[in-house]
Amino acid sequence: MSKTRTGYSGKALYEKLGLRPGQRAWLVQAPADYFKWLELAPKDLQLAAKPGKEEPFIHVFLRSAKTLAADLSKASQPLAKDGALWASWRKGKLDGISDETVRAWALQGDLVDVKVCSVSEEWSGLKLVFRQEKR
Repeated sequence: MSKTRTGYSGKALYEKLGLRPGQRAWLVQAPADYFKWLELAPKDLQLAAKPGKEEPFIHVFLRSAKTLAADLSKASQPLAKDGALWASWRKGKLDGISDETVRAWALQGDLVDVKVCSVSEEWSGLKLVFRQEKR
């Protein structure tokens, strides 16, 4: 895969996100270039067409502040207790979404943010996990 790395770490996106080859993943509204950014082919993951009961890795791409709560609620429901939910939004608050709006939604419930990263030149991401006492 071509290298389209963003950010300062120099790591492939799949490594920054904590994805491992062979891992099960559910992607919600992922852009067409996602696997190019990821530097991991779709065949190298177990992609879920629809979510199971306990998904270890979920990546949701948010496109509207109006649907942010509904999109995040839907994406977080099948999250495994020890899983990771990555929420991404377009950089520059173009859709009224930022790390602050995603974090505010998470903190109202059982999730906390533990990491932020640049997903691409256009997208940022925030990693959400269950609070320690909820795992």
